Amino acid sequence: MDYIENRENNEPKSLGIIGYSLGGNLGILLGIFDDRVSEIVGCAPPINLPARGLEMFDWPDDVINGQLNITPMTHASSLLKPIIMLMGKNDYFSTDKEISEFMDKVSAEEKKLKYFDSGHILPNEYKIDAIKWIMEYNN
Repeated sequence: MDYIENRENNEPKSLGIIGYSLGGNLGILLGIFDDRVSEIVGCAPPINLPARGLEMFDWPDDVINGQLNITPMTHASSLLKPIIMLMGKNDYFSTDKEISEFMDKVSAEEKKLKYFDSGHILPNEYKIDAIKWIMEYNN
């Protein structure tokens, strides 16, 4: 983003983010913390990882808090950018309950959740939804 922003003769731009799996997590976090991001497409992001399951480890509090701090679920209420979540109905990384809780916490007015009849590997049609979302919200 810095490279694009600082290129010679380049007007400031808003940037849409499309991220798949962990890239979706990072895209959501980037959209929360960087004002240059204008909209987000999260494709099968495991929004409650790495936090889910930490209770079974006997780790120091600072390690557990560090893991929670990099989980999109922790920061969902700070998300104000338009977001679409493209998810598989049978994704083993995210439960329906987690996704619903995340979307309920998201503060953005423009938010959408779409499920595909798949697991973590989405069918190719997800790409159409991702591009449409970026085109709709990017100036």
